[in-house]
Amino acid sequence: MKILGINAFGHDTSAALLIDGQLVAAVEEERLNREKHTRVFPYQSIKFCLDQGGISLEDIDCLTYAYKPHLWLTHRFLYHQLRYFPFALGELRYAGRQFRKFIPLKRNIRKAINCDIPVAFIKHHDAHIGSTYLVSPFDRAAILTVDGLGEYESCSLSDGYGNKVKRLQHVNFPHSLGTMYACITYFLGYIPEMDEGKTMGLSAYGDPDAYYKEFKKIVTLKRDGTYDLDLSYFMYHLKRDAWLSDKFYRIFGPKRQPGEEINDRHRAVTAAAQRVLEETILHITEHLHKKTKQTAICVAGGVALNCVTNGMILDQGYFKDIFIQPASGDNGLPIGSAFYYYNVIMGKPRRYVASDTYLGPAASEDEITAALEKYKLPVKKSANASADIASLLTQKKVIGLFQGRMEFGPRALGNRSILADPRYPDMKDIVNNRVKFREPFRPFAPSVHAERCKEYFENDYPSPYMLLVYKVKPDKKKVIPSIVHEDQTGRVQTVLRDVNPMLYEIIKEFDKLTSVPVILNTSFNIKGEPIVCSAEDAIRCFLGTNLDVLVLENYIVKKDDLNLVDYEPQENYRHH
Repeated sequence: MKILGINAFGHDTSAALLIDGQLVAAVEEERLNREKHTRVFPYQSIKFCLDQGGISLEDIDCLTYAYKPHLWLTHRFLYHQLRYFPFALGELRYAGRQFRKFIPLKRNIRKAINCDIPVAFIKHHDAHIGSTYLVSPFDRAAILTVDGLGEYESCSLSDGYGNKVKRLQHVNFPHSLGTMYACITYFLGYIPEMDEGKTMGLSAYGDPDAYYKEFKKIVTLKRDGTYDLDLSYFMYHLKRDAWLSDKFYRIFGPKRQPGEEINDRHRAVTAAAQRVLEETILHITEHLHKKTKQTAICVAGGVALNCVTNGMILDQGYFKDIFIQPASGDNGLPIGSAFYYYNVIMGKPRRYVASDTYLGPAASEDEITAALEKYKLPVKKSANASADIASLLTQKKVIGLFQGRMEFGPRALGNRSILADPRYPDMKDIVNNRVKFREPFRPFAPSVHAERCKEYFENDYPSPYMLLVYKVKPDKKKVIPSIVHEDQTGRVQTVLRDVNPMLYEIIKEFDKLTSVPVILNTSFNIKGEPIVCSAEDAIRCFLGTNLDVLVLENYIVKKDDLNLVDYEPQENYRHH
């Protein structure tokens, strides 16, 4: 059975392909069209998935989509308008756009793909459930999904067993933790529903006690394990893009304007919001454990990318095991809708367990050499690229690494990564300022051999997707200072030889030279750009930034070997 899942007509469009219950491919359209958080229909993503499976659209048995239009119409729109009448009339223009996209959704999909194939609509939060529990290694688990909203839900609590899912509770919009957190992103002057990673990173720099008592009034924890928001602090449920009310500004002060320096008040409000989010999630997970009696939990939805909170779920102690979908946002919905249709609706047994997220395009040697020749780069083909990379790292070189299939999701896990030596205290500033062109408070992840994690961090539970934060051991903070965040933590990637042999070998060779089995790892892109996908993307990023070295599989290019007069700045990077 061949199932194509898509996410379209919204942000972060993407596609995924299942064949007989196995995940064959998944890719985000932004990586292919080079427009970050693109809303373009995922034509290129669909083509890649079909090519990877060796099939055509006519071979697809069902196309799945994570949205049920009639639920949005009845619950989110009609009931919402009646509930808040006449104050929500400011949403009507937005509702008109939604009508045009989603009421004739099946027709719009078939028109876009120009193919009359069966289409199955899967409830948004059911697709989030499918994206985490149904690909997890657990036969039984509690399931938590938390995001901004789907058709009308913003949080769901479920119990999974085999290929069955029992819904237990849910929280409806506008009581949304994801949207509450997006409001803080807006308050900081960033783009809500896109820049929440910046909000999380900044929260470590603030004093949460300064505004905690006031922010705590926004969220009421209920006895049943759910929560309510005091909506008088917000405007997002009444008018699209309004976000915060005058009451919020009276208590917490004005929002930061573009270009304005971040001050202690901004940091403190953000820290308080992060603490309240953590407490609310832990309140939910405590109840979920009592309700299900499970020892494993699966998590998805945009809030699942808050890796600080994820680490606290483990530390809480109710759940011994956790699985978090690495593409927890809407980009991962095609995976979830396809698996939910196959395993739950069709009743097929579960056959797939996620062991990595390397699901995107790779580059052949011919494609790599052609790209190198196009840009006339002086190149060395290495007999031992891992050893050469490790040696260059110890020379304080910042390296762009391109190898294997591209990662699916927002984290670069060694195939489209920028690597550096974590032993230098100034390396964080070097990579943020000279290479990534991004905010100085943004942290970097440590990639460490899984079996050596406990030597450097307080926890060694497997964290293959950089979605868990662990405290750095006190005696190691000075050893790897550039990956130690302001709160003395690191967003860890534990690396296994079988999962990523090249990254494992790089760390091994680096350990031989330095006695440190940890390297700094961040995504191969700059601020405002998607992670590189093709060899040519990698070359253009290399030429347009202060990266010292580019590695394309076993081909190595050093900036020192270039006569930069011969290389014009690449168009995408001219503004830097």
